[in-house]
Amino acid sequence: MNTRTILWIDDAPVASIYNRPQQIVFALRDNDGSHLTVSKKNDIFRVEYSSNKPLGSVWDETRRGIARKRYKHWQKHANYIVNRPIGVVADSSVSLINFSMPRRLKAKRASLDSRPAIRMKSPDEPYDLSLEFSLSGTKIVSDSEVFESEIGNLIIALIRRSQPKGMRVIRLSR
Repeated sequence: MNTRTILWIDDAPVASIYNRPQQIVFALRDNDGSHLTVSKKNDIFRVEYSSNKPLGSVWDETRRGIARKRYKHWQKHANYIVNRPIGVVADSSVSLINFSMPRRLKAKRASLDSRPAIRMKSPDEPYDLSLEFSLSGTKIVSDSEVFESEIGNLIIALIRRSQPKGMRVIRLSR
């Protein structure tokens, strides 16, 4: 079953979440093509994070050639920043990634309004968009949203970033 759900924070469509057989894809609506995939094969879970930017890529030209043959938009699959198995156990969650928010996003399209949606209210800025993964049936904290799939749950939380104790913030007037 392939489905697409839009994550809205306040009035902004922030990400598309795809439920595909044996995988969840969380694609930020930024110009960098940032996306995170959690997949399951033979009872092994993997997490991959990639973008169209080569920063952090460990792929050589041979692997890029393989991606060119397998994927229409090969750049999204040739610049992995994270590509590793993850250990998932019952009644716990695995932290996947935090994105600093707010960030520059693609313009809102009217067609997104008709898609299934997860809607969240942003905390005081700045904040992080946190993604975790857990198996189905795991108890989830109340201040997060859960995207349920056949392989497990993608837990979405907005976490206000606080200043470290004793840190002074000096604001310059404009």
